[in-house]
Amino acid sequence: MAPPPAGITMKISGYDVQFPFKPYASQLGVMGKVLKAADAGENALLESPTGSGKSLALLCSALAWQERWKRDNLGVKFGVNVKVDDEGWIVPSSGDPAHEDKEYDAGSANDKKPPKVPRVYYATRTHSQIQQVVRELKRTAYRPANVVLGSRDHYCIHPSVRKRGRNINEECKQLLERGVRGGGGSGESSGAPFAEDTGRGCGYSHGAMKLAGNVSRQGAEPLDIEDLVVAGKKSRACPYFAAKHAAEGAELVFCPYNYLLDPAVRSAMDIDVKGAIVILDEAHNVEDTSREAASCDIDLEHLEEAAAAFAGVASNSRGDGEAPSDEADATHAVLGGIVANVARWLRGASDLDHPRCPLRPHGFERWMAVWSGGGAVARQMRDMGLDP
Repeated sequence: MAPPPAGITMKISGYDVQFPFKPYASQLGVMGKVLKAADAGENALLESPTGSGKSLALLCSALAWQERWKRDNLGVKFGVNVKVDDEGWIVPSSGDPAHEDKEYDAGSANDKKPPKVPRVYYATRTHSQIQQVVRELKRTAYRPANVVLGSRDHYCIHPSVRKRGRNINEECKQLLERGVRGGGGSGESSGAPFAEDTGRGCGYSHGAMKLAGNVSRQGAEPLDIEDLVVAGKKSRACPYFAAKHAAEGAELVFCPYNYLLDPAVRSAMDIDVKGAIVILDEAHNVEDTSREAASCDIDLEHLEEAAAAFAGVASNSRGDGEAPSDEADATHAVLGGIVANVARWLRGASDLDHPRCPLRPHGFERWMAVWSGGGAVARQMRDMGLDP
């Protein structure tokens, strides 16, 4: 493995910042503001012209702050690799001179763990932008334990699942469940080319932890999604679960906006931003991402199916021989009425021939209606029968 580029070291806002070349004035300005904001624990809204190298400046300043934090709180010097456990805690090593000044062994006073290293989250709008930022990281002298979070669509390497290309999330979960029911074995041990062919689940999932340890450690060359996929194929290990496991102990995590802004995704990926440095690159896109995270799509057909299902349960016509209680009947009847009212309203609002149809042309063969303001929304809810 080639050593990281040396570059130059500058003193910015009291911090030693490693940079691959003499920075532009705009980069110096960005790095100074980032370091001051991190020191004060405040937010910073920074703007820099396109092509001015702001991504490199953001990375180097955030990682310089993290390196100083490790030195001040753990006695770890720049370039010294330390072991981090799955929760992000530094694992003490009595034989490591980097820990001579501050020891945190089991017999130390109060038997306390060392402080948790503040993680850096670097979020962009798309994975292709993350790939560019990882390339920038490779130009620097910084080599923190890092990982790129992505979906199964990006990371899955199971040939049969990729070939079918339907719902990769669901197929992955089905394979994992099949592996649990079949004893969790891997198809490799039986000589089958792929674990799915044996009916015993996905054999790639078993090497994920080992892959995570190999590719996401301090001093290792930064990998983007494509690099991790290649590594996964070589070692027959799942890149998706490797990335998810590596994120538990990573010091630098790359991800799209929605991994941080969408509560459901943040919970599914076990992301905790408390005490972390969060960088939202190209932040003018955050508004759209936040709106999408708080939105959902509901179509008329599914609403009508749900209303019919509620009505069927309420009238004890499920046909499964199980009679619900009177209280359950009443609850399902109320829910069925609400859903039926919403379906009725949506059908009426979608009637382009009706003179009061609110839809307006929006692109080719598309129509849209937008209501803004509390009064306008309240009127539509009254039309649905949802007024208090």
